[in-house]
Amino acid sequence: MTHCGYIGIIGRPNVGKSTLLNRFIGMKVSITSRKPQTTREQILGIYTEDDTQYVFIDTPGIHAGQGAYSNRLMNRAAKTIVEEADVLLWVIDAKSFAEDDQHILENLKKQTQPLVIALNKQDQVEEEALFALAQKISLALPKAQIIPCSARTGFHCEKILPVLRELLPEQAFIYSDELVTDKSEKFYAAEMVREKIMRHTGDELPYACTIEIEKYAVENRVLHIYATIWVDKENQKSILVGKGGERLKTIGQEARIDLEKFWDQKVFLKLWIKVKKPGFIPPIY
Repeated sequence: MTHCGYIGIIGRPNVGKSTLLNRFIGMKVSITSRKPQTTREQILGIYTEDDTQYVFIDTPGIHAGQGAYSNRLMNRAAKTIVEEADVLLWVIDAKSFAEDDQHILENLKKQTQPLVIALNKQDQVEEEALFALAQKISLALPKAQIIPCSARTGFHCEKILPVLRELLPEQAFIYSDELVTDKSEKFYAAEMVREKIMRHTGDELPYACTIEIEKYAVENRVLHIYATIWVDKENQKSILVGKGGERLKTIGQEARIDLEKFWDQKVFLKLWIKVKKPGFIPPIY
C-alpha cells in the first residue's frame, strides 16, 4: 500500500522553511532570502520515493502580531494549512526561540494532527543549549517527534522523511510521480526575479513589488522571458535601477543564471521597471 498526504511546513518568518523544502525536493521550488516573509503564498512541493508521496506545502511565516493587512492574510493562509494538513512539520531556528515561536507552540497544543519538529541550524548552537530547547518543547508537546538538523548543510535532513512517512495516510498518490510542484513555469520565472530583488535591495524596497511575465517563449532553442517589475512609487524604481543601471543588471544576470539551471537550457531575460497605476491587478500564474 502506498503512503501519501499533505505536510504543512510551518514556522515563524526566516527560520529556513523554504530551504528545507528545497532540500527535500532536490531543487529550488521555493525562493529563499535572509529577509523574513520571503514566501508570500503557499508553495506546493512534491517528492515521490518508492511507495511514498510527500506533498509539502511551504507556508508564509506565522507571527504573533497582526500588523499590516498583507501580514494578516499570510497569517490566515498559514493557519489554514495548520488546520487542513495531514501532518505538520514545524521548523524552528534552534539559535533563537522567539515570541512568535511561543505563539505557534500554544496554538499547536490545540491541534490533533501528528507533529514533527525540525530544530534547524543545529550546527550553529551549542549541544547543551540544543538539548535544553528540545526538552522545553517536548514538555509542552509530548507527542511531537523532534529532530535537530541543518537545512543549509543537509545534516540529519534525511532522518526527517522516514518519520514523516510513518505518519502519512495509506492511500493512492495524489499527483503524478514525475511532478515536483503545482506551480506554472511563469510563476517560477517571476519568483526567481523576485528573489534576486529581495537579496539586492535589503530593506530599501517593500514587499509590494510585483513581477509580471509578459513573454515566455522558446525561440531558436533559447527561452525568451520578458518581465516587468511593478513598484508602488517612482523613487522605488530608482532604487531598483541603481547607479548607472548596475543593480538591475545584476538582478537580471543572477536571475538568468538560476533560470538556466532550473530548466537546463539557455535563457534570454529582459527586465523593465514600471510604477503601478491606479487599479493595478497583480498577475496570477
